[in-house]
Amino acid sequence: MITQKNTRKKPSLGKIFLAIFVFFALITTYVLFKIFTAPDNEKEGGIFTQIKHLIMSSDKSLAGESSDRINILLMGVGGGSHEGPYLTDTMMLVSIKPSTNQVGMLSIPRDLYVRIPNFGEGKINTAYALTRAKHPELAAESVKSIIETVFGVPVHYYAVIDFQGFAQVVDDLGGITINVENTLDDPYYPIEGGSNRGNGEFEHLVIYKGIRYMNGETALKYVRSRKAKGVEGSDFARSRRQQKVILAIKEKLLSPGTLFNFSKINKIIEALNQHVDTNLQVWEMLRIYDITKDVPLPNINHIVLDDGPKSPLISPTSTDAYILIPRKGDWSDLQNIAKNVFDQNAIENVSYQPLPTPQPKTEETTAAEKIAQTLEKQKKENSIEIDNGTGIVGLAKKTSSYLSVQGYKIIEVGNAPVRSYKKSVIYNLKASLARENKELIKDLEETFDAVVFESGAPQNIVISKNTIIKYPVNPKSDILIILGDNWRTQYLKFQSNVK
Repeated sequence: MITQKNTRKKPSLGKIFLAIFVFFALITTYVLFKIFTAPDNEKEGGIFTQIKHLIMSSDKSLAGESSDRINILLMGVGGGSHEGPYLTDTMMLVSIKPSTNQVGMLSIPRDLYVRIPNFGEGKINTAYALTRAKHPELAAESVKSIIETVFGVPVHYYAVIDFQGFAQVVDDLGGITINVENTLDDPYYPIEGGSNRGNGEFEHLVIYKGIRYMNGETALKYVRSRKAKGVEGSDFARSRRQQKVILAIKEKLLSPGTLFNFSKINKIIEALNQHVDTNLQVWEMLRIYDITKDVPLPNINHIVLDDGPKSPLISPTSTDAYILIPRKGDWSDLQNIAKNVFDQNAIENVSYQPLPTPQPKTEETTAAEKIAQTLEKQKKENSIEIDNGTGIVGLAKKTSSYLSVQGYKIIEVGNAPVRSYKKSVIYNLKASLARENKELIKDLEETFDAVVFESGAPQNIVISKNTIIKYPVNPKSDILIILGDNWRTQYLKFQSNVK
């Protein structure tokens, strides 16, 4: 019996390669068509218009490129449900020098005490949150202007990323590898989302010394840990870890395994779109990539400002809060560091002079300082409950964010049983502590233009014609604020854009 053979020919290897070539040629032709036919209006053209601008524009230079220095301010915030969601947990000024293929990374201490436009003096890590509470669209620009004043250099670009976006990008990259120089042992790393954050809900975080693979969650913990034992327990050690992780992300992002993986790149772009606020356009990002893609590690200079004996910053002992101020009394030393950010030797050879002899304080100045210190102490010791007594949705939550940024301890937010309060009311729930909390109560009274009661929780609340109830108060609350229409009017007038 004769078996008939299958006479169909298998495609040759050459034809397979030809098919693949034709496929990529068609894709390339389509992309180029979209780029060169993209409309001039950037909003209509999207990414293809941005790339067209990069390829075809006669002026393709970045801001600062003509002066051979491009400065980018990077900021990390908690975002979402994090406590103090818009406090800048990370601040770093990254400078690029195209002519010499150098990069300088200058970590900015979160406790640096500066003047914040429209808010007076405070820690620099509160500047973004304070401005965002009133004018979200100006928050990053406000911080940018502070950095320019303090360090004496123009800040051309900024990027703000929240924790979720940071972790997502690391995961989308497939994780990163870090050389952990010292074992990180933090017994008090806060558990995210706990109902009593800061009141005992911690995990014992340990990341051992050595070459370690990190996913997004671990990398985030590595850069955020603040209470580790030993040398890794300071904010300055944390700044060094942050610089190390950013470089690891850069290396992974620019690796062939990422650049030629379109699915991975797409995921990263989506994460950045959702979690990053930046003034960089797509073509500018591509240009920065082109300038920095071949920068060798020895050409990256790391600078972390601390309060050591040779530092231009000191922590004064005259205040209860930990802050950093210039040793010399002005910003000239920090400006000298920023000027020489690419030259470590020039920075190390700077001789920092001590502060001039302080002038004796007057009785008036001393009294004002004592009141301010007492108020800050009372903010930490008293738990506040905020209830919305108006018809506007979300007012209590927005008010909570507003007060949290200023250091108040908010433990509960909700709605009052009755939503028709004309004027805000404040109840000192612990009447026996009225004298001890007088600075705090006075500050809240002035803020909300409120009526204050020192006799404990409100009683006999009429919620309907025949129904009278006792006001439901959290037993852990020390102070109850019921928001009225007078606060709503003021709040909407000045802060209607708060999210």
